[in-house]
Amino acid sequence: MNEPNVIVPNNMSEAIVRGLPGEDPLELLKRCGGLGNCTRAENQPTSGPVIVAEFTMDFAKAEQHPPVVTYLASILINQALELIPQVDVFCGLWELGSVLAYSLATTCNRRYSLLGPVHTGRHSRRAEFIWHSIQKGDRVAVVADELTSEYLMQANEAVSKSGGELVGAFCFCDCLPEGSWHKTPVVSIVRKVAIE
Repeated sequence: MNEPNVIVPNNMSEAIVRGLPGEDPLELLKRCGGLGNCTRAENQPTSGPVIVAEFTMDFAKAEQHPPVVTYLASILINQALELIPQVDVFCGLWELGSVLAYSLATTCNRRYSLLGPVHTGRHSRRAEFIWHSIQKGDRVAVVADELTSEYLMQANEAVSKSGGELVGAFCFCDCLPEGSWHKTPVVSIVRKVAIE
């Protein structure tokens, strides 16, 4: 007999994982097969992201289950109720941010875009990043599986080149160092911090 959170369609051999109300997002990622090493910090906050010291994940495992992505998007939306009205477009960073960005855009009734690399020369390994369908004046929220300083800097440059304004960042795991240079509001499910 199947567990109540798993649906096995007659024409498919694999189960679809669903998030249960109030389920720990790390346990959900684990059920999807996408959680590696994870060390939770002591003294977890009562709201906001789960704090971890060590964390490895394969978010692509979660993205195979659309109900999981919808569930994770709802967690982010509930943490960002004041930021959502300021967003015109949710833009996915790479492929792994695109599914979460699409879910956020659909749920919040906003436009969706994707940041993708464009190689600048025939023999060049350097890639320039461009947004697809960003219009001048658009207020943009970038979306990633893991958000790093490098990704945020590249996103900020690409949004500016497109004539948009970066108003926020949404991610599963915030890997930005404490006291980062950016002033962009970041909404995350997990926050990776250095614990000594």
